[in-house]
Amino acid sequence: STQPEGARIHLEFGEILQNSNFYNDNYRTAKGGFTYVSNGKPELVKPSFTFFGFRYVKVSGWQGEINPDDFTGCVTYSDLERTGFLTTGNAKINQLYSNSLWSLKSNFLDIPTDCPQRDERLGWTGDAQVFSATASYHMDTRAFYQKYLWDIQNEQSKLKGGVPAYAPKPPHGPISVVAAIWGDAATIIPDVLLKMFNEETYKKNFPMMKAWVDYVGEEIEKVHQTKAALWDFGFQFGDWLALDGPDLQAYKGDTPDDYLATVYYWHSLELVAGFAKRLRLESTQIYYSELAEKVKEVLLSNFFTPVGHLSVPNQAAYIAALNFGLWRDKDVLLQDFINLLQKHGNQIKCGFVGAPLICQTLAKFGKIHEAYKLILREDFPSWLYAVNLGATTIWERWNSVLPDGLISGTDMNSLNHYSYGSVVEFLYAYASGLMPSSDQGFAKALIAPHPHRELKSCNCKYVSNAGAYVVDWSIQDDGSLKVHIEIPFGCLATVNLPASSLEPFELKSGSYDYHYVPNVDFRQKFTKASTLDEIFEDEAASRLALSLLPQLSFMKGNGGVTIDGLRRMTMFGITNESVDALLDGLKEIG
Repeated sequence: STQPEGARIHLEFGEILQNSNFYNDNYRTAKGGFTYVSNGKPELVKPSFTFFGFRYVKVSGWQGEINPDDFTGCVTYSDLERTGFLTTGNAKINQLYSNSLWSLKSNFLDIPTDCPQRDERLGWTGDAQVFSATASYHMDTRAFYQKYLWDIQNEQSKLKGGVPAYAPKPPHGPISVVAAIWGDAATIIPDVLLKMFNEETYKKNFPMMKAWVDYVGEEIEKVHQTKAALWDFGFQFGDWLALDGPDLQAYKGDTPDDYLATVYYWHSLELVAGFAKRLRLESTQIYYSELAEKVKEVLLSNFFTPVGHLSVPNQAAYIAALNFGLWRDKDVLLQDFINLLQKHGNQIKCGFVGAPLICQTLAKFGKIHEAYKLILREDFPSWLYAVNLGATTIWERWNSVLPDGLISGTDMNSLNHYSYGSVVEFLYAYASGLMPSSDQGFAKALIAPHPHRELKSCNCKYVSNAGAYVVDWSIQDDGSLKVHIEIPFGCLATVNLPASSLEPFELKSGSYDYHYVPNVDFRQKFTKASTLDEIFEDEAASRLALSLLPQLSFMKGNGGVTIDGLRRMTMFGITNESVDALLDGLKEIG
């Protein structure tokens, strides 16, 4: 409707209501407003040279009744082609997926910002690198990240090889430090582009990658007289906003900075050596490979026991080691990590370093059950905790909003921050089961779906730069499983059908359908991988378990052991027969 001449219409923006009232204190000093002075004539009014991050708009100064049809919210983000499409039979998981996608759209505007609303909106390198794989499923990120890598390289040229915490750096921005994990965007993002798209950005970005690890090595050498030592000085972000810090509002967790910084230094050295090999720079490859091996030995001697136990009792520490391949004994490290998760009640304790990778890392090592338990949790802290409180984008903190709907604080508290949305890579790569099988993009894929009763079905389409892949699976009412696969022209896929008697096999381009009875009943709530904690949470299952094995009563509150793991507890009178009877009885529950 037309407003009288001189009427001042003021719009304010917020992302949450408090007690049904408008609120945007968490925007900090950002005014986030737009004022229009009417000339008394009908006009189409829109802001120029700015944008707003919001979910709610407060309108002041409007004369007469407000008609919502007079307002249109326009989505603004860089022109990236959407490539990933995924839905499941679980509405809450679908909302989580949507939240991740919308946080990408909200923040991919010329640069990958951390948040679109408050007095920041900077291209933080740490956020960008942890989300890069998920973003590259959602969208064709090649041109976008190549431009961002140019931004990084431009800032790096001013820092003698150091990579800043964000790029580009505005003239009046906050102090930008050089730190591990954030700086490692210089090597990790090109690696993601290679794996997802076979995009050879490393050919032009290799000087940037090399300059980054040289900078770190030279800084370490100044302190330790060798490049092969711990990065144990200076500021580090560490496992940012983790829950194992001093309190729930702490900025960083307890994982030691020198451990994480040196692990990422070692990983970047390995990446640089690998890129040097691709570029056939033999002497360069040998130099960085040998330096990486020396740094690895420093890590092993400082943080691992001779038999392979990690001395750092934090989730992020295990995730970084497992994800990058740092261990004396992989099986020892993996079992210790599972034991730690069980000790933590299978609750997430990690922050920006660990949480984006936790489900993918578990799945990578065959711990699918444990990964699903984390992504399907609904209590705090979890991804679905935010979904249950009405989140439509990803939060910066696990506890950004409290159970009563009140925001937990105004400091470092964005409700549109994509980092934790990185877990959606698990849905693409493991729930759906579609991932590249080499460093050559999707010319050859690995298709290995992992059905789960709580999802019921998963339909995924990914338009790779080699063509469109489709992987659909659904659990039927009779327990059978349907799997539909489409492979684009000229491509190959190694297929591993879930819970089937078939060995992995290769398929050429085409459309394929499989309908069979799996050797695992995916309809069942409890399996041999279920823990006693899961049993005790279900009244019927708990009653059955205690009737068959009354000695389990002493394990309530410390029930991380799996049902199958009970077979090793013969000292308590538990037999294989009693465990089999429990499994048989549990088939009738849920």
